[in-house]
Amino acid sequence: LGALPDGLGAFQSLTQIFCAGNQISQWPVAMCNLVNLTEIEINGNDLKTLPDQFGKLQALEKLNLANNKL
Repeated sequence: LGALPDGLGAFQSLTQIFCAGNQISQWPVAMCNLVNLTEIEINGNDLKTLPDQFGKLQALEKLNLANNKL
């Protein structure tokens, strides 16, 4: 998987995202509107930065960004 589709930002009740071990290089800004996310596993990708809007994900309890290029 090379990218997360912006359309995922429409799933407002989404609580978990597991995308470890892919080639994702950016977190879509639209995904920062998923305020119900409690867990993100996006380790082992090619992330270099996160958008400023990432801070809107205030319900997060678990976040794994290990093995990226941050």
